[in-house]
Amino acid sequence: RLQRTALVSTRPPVDRLTVEPELRGRDGFVADLVAGLEPDDAPGPRPAYVLHGLGGCGKTMLALAVAQRAMARGIRTWWVFAGGAESVWAGMLALAAELGANAEQLSLGSSPDLLWRLLDAQTEPWLLIIDNVDDPRGGLALPGSELTDGTGWLRPVNGRRGMVLLTTRDGRDATWGDPPPPWLRLVPVGPLSHRDGGAVLTGLAGPDAGTQEDAEHLAERLGGLPLALRLAGRYLAQAGRLPPAIAGPRPVHTYRAFAEALDDGRHDELFTGLSEATGSADRRARDLIGRAWEPALDLLGQQRVAHARPMLRLLACFEPGPVPHGLVLVSKLLADSPLFLGADRYQVWEALRALTGLGLVEVARTEATDPALATTIAIHPLVRETSRQQPDLHVDVHRYLELLARLLNRVTASLDPRDLTTWERWQALAEHCQSPLGLVEEYRIDAWDVPPDLLTPAIQATRFLRATGQLRRAAAAQQRMLRIGRRVFDPEHPQMLGVAHEHGRVQYDLGRLDTAARELRTVLAARQRVLGPDDPDTLTTQHYLARVLRDRGELGRAERLLSHTLQKRRMVLGEEHPDTLTTRNVAADVLRARGRPDLAGPELDAVLAAQARVLGIEHPAALVTRYHRALLWRDRGDLQAAADGLAELVDVSRRVLGAEHPRTLTALQALIDVRYDLGALGEAETAARSLLDVRRHNLGDDHPATLATRHRLGQILVRRGDYRMADHELSATLEGRRRVLGPRHRDTTATRADLDALRQRPVG
Repeated sequence: RLQRTALVSTRPPVDRLTVEPELRGRDGFVADLVAGLEPDDAPGPRPAYVLHGLGGCGKTMLALAVAQRAMARGIRTWWVFAGGAESVWAGMLALAAELGANAEQLSLGSSPDLLWRLLDAQTEPWLLIIDNVDDPRGGLALPGSELTDGTGWLRPVNGRRGMVLLTTRDGRDATWGDPPPPWLRLVPVGPLSHRDGGAVLTGLAGPDAGTQEDAEHLAERLGGLPLALRLAGRYLAQAGRLPPAIAGPRPVHTYRAFAEALDDGRHDELFTGLSEATGSADRRARDLIGRAWEPALDLLGQQRVAHARPMLRLLACFEPGPVPHGLVLVSKLLADSPLFLGADRYQVWEALRALTGLGLVEVARTEATDPALATTIAIHPLVRETSRQQPDLHVDVHRYLELLARLLNRVTASLDPRDLTTWERWQALAEHCQSPLGLVEEYRIDAWDVPPDLLTPAIQATRFLRATGQLRRAAAAQQRMLRIGRRVFDPEHPQMLGVAHEHGRVQYDLGRLDTAARELRTVLAARQRVLGPDDPDTLTTQHYLARVLRDRGELGRAERLLSHTLQKRRMVLGEEHPDTLTTRNVAADVLRARGRPDLAGPELDAVLAAQARVLGIEHPAALVTRYHRALLWRDRGDLQAAADGLAELVDVSRRVLGAEHPRTLTALQALIDVRYDLGALGEAETAARSLLDVRRHNLGDDHPATLATRHRLGQILVRRGDYRMADHELSATLEGRRRVLGPRHRDTTATRADLDALRQRPVG
């Protein structure tokens, strides 16, 4: 039997606002709700407002702010805490008694009808707030009824003088109707912006915790969740007052340190490790963070929403950021896993909608034209992190790892990173391809529990990053792959050799030629042993080693290695395979560099014609051939043809690859060189200065490409008569080339000759 004698109060707990941080970023929200308290003569019932959102997003604080303003205006206001059906019952009966119901009336059966007759009879404005309705249907509807029936504790306001405001985590269509009835207004409550969140943190932690920028970064890291912001701010305020002897060996005193501690997985310490002096409200709040909204998942289980909990766990296994629904969450692969046994696409979508209705994830539409990218799912960062700490995920982490690897391998298998038409999908997937590695590292998964194709999606993703010029991201991802892979794979496992090859390839693009040569030689020897000398992967490493030798000035060795690679690729892959054409292209350019334009020219023309047939004239590989052909025209002395060809190539590369893609910048460098040769020094200087700024920012001062631009700028300045600045640019170039290429490299020698000539010129 329900306990009707529970001790309750219907007074809003507005005094709590005096000890809480100032409400930020919600003024317009509160003002709109308060405006709804004004009586009106519009026909029909007045709506009940349902504030819904993720636990801790500030719904109760919003309701308190509305209550405070209503009370200040003399509006009669009541507060019912809806922790469960019994507390709702007790609060509503207490309210009925306050409105004049006697004991005999309260003992009769239809208590909700009695309460609403009394509310609708009110002649003065009133506000009823029902807070924290975890289970709206179970707490507010009559047994066997729906909330939308209007027969339980929640009904439309017919008396024209009142308003009902309800807070809940549950914003699901299954609860409120799709669409909800006209007398229900669902109002989502989202996170705070990083600016407002930063203001909450600085207001609590004070100036000693760091800069406003650091506070805003931490606010973003906490997903703008007001509850987490409050706990973090108070933690830092207390931690800053602790003596060093008590603070421990890893003190967290600043916003930046707090964010780093989150990255290290120290959530329990940060959200449950405050001093005993902390008030009970904070302890309840910390408990909410620690429980990670698990009761909401329990409720879905009780309501027979299948697969909601494993779906949340699976989403938590991805890297942070939106997950493309149409690409990754393939219902057939999910159904084959013991985690989602038998799930069809409708059940998968139902689970996602249920999680969205609780605010745990956000399903969003994008502007992508690709249907597979049109819908994304984003999990709140704190929900993600606390979900990763739940015991059931620890128990089943091997199953989640296997499923994650299968999903990512399936979607990336058909996406060639060199194909421009796949780049939009790769942009959405690249970061998530590291997800299986994150699970292996975080949960210390042993080698025998790791899928054999663990690294394949991540390798493909770094190829995309390299193809699009995102070299530093690619290098960082490869280093992580090497670190984690070495723990679970043999060094000569084919996947590890794939990572090592890509790492050497990016070192080449970053201008670290000695490192690239050393790493690629090691990979080549291992691939020859493990895969065989004719394997396509072996030949790929051989090809790129030849390219490094070419750029190091070892043209004879490069030519011999390319000739051998081309012979094998023709035999293994075929005459017009893209890789075969790429080797022909580079081999022809080496002929050009060795002074054989008579041989290089026809070969480049033949390669470009084949690439146009096989790949298209604007494919990145074809753009490289067009670049080499323009260099050949320059070497032959046909400067105008070279200038026209390079100007067109720069325009195409900007459109296809992007304005700051390395290949676009390489073509621009060649155009500057030709303009220098033509005597168009003003245009050449302007373009060289702009290019130097971009290369210094993207590649660093010591990258060979940066030094090439600097050398050319120095030469332009010499011819324009600005000898002082020319000396500065050439001296900096010489110092950098000595350091990077060595004192005897041909480029170093060329710079030294130009600088000597400048300094030996007759004065005056």
